[in-house]
Amino acid sequence: MRAITAVALAFLFSGCSTVVPEPAETNPPTQVAQPARVNHAAEVAAIAGLIDAYEQAWLDGDADAVLDLFTGDAVLMPHHGNTPVTGKVAMRLFWWPKGADDITVTRLELEPVEVLAGGLLAFSRGRFQLAYTMDGQSFSNSGNWAMAFRKVAGQWLIARYIWNDPIADTG
Repeated sequence: MRAITAVALAFLFSGCSTVVPEPAETNPPTQVAQPARVNHAAEVAAIAGLIDAYEQAWLDGDADAVLDLFTGDAVLMPHHGNTPVTGKVAMRLFWWPKGADDITVTRLELEPVEVLAGGLLAFSRGRFQLAYTMDGQSFSNSGNWAMAFRKVAGQWLIARYIWNDPIADTG
């Protein structure tokens, strides 16, 4: 299974060459179309910029700016095995439910430890530090995260987001 996953990931991030056969009557050797050149450093920098914008939107308390960084069909896969959340409307209700206590994010640092980009898809994973206030009390947490990105109209957006962190100590 590990080999299949590795091959699938390699295919996704390879730039994917396509075989273009010549007409059957001439039957010359098969030619391989060259993929468009991708400036991987620029793509990685663009992903880093998107992650920075995500952090800043939370620190600014700007729900619209946070949601604008996601594709319309984005999926959140929350911590602790909670049910996945699909689409921006559901994401807004998940993160900013009506009638819920006001939460202010005072620190959000996503530190990427890996970024892979190729074609129209990219992936990043890392560690996060989070601090926030709710009802006058301060909380903090840390954990792991992973994001899959999709390029839409030339712009990278978050398509999938999963995070995990320790369950809060209640005792």
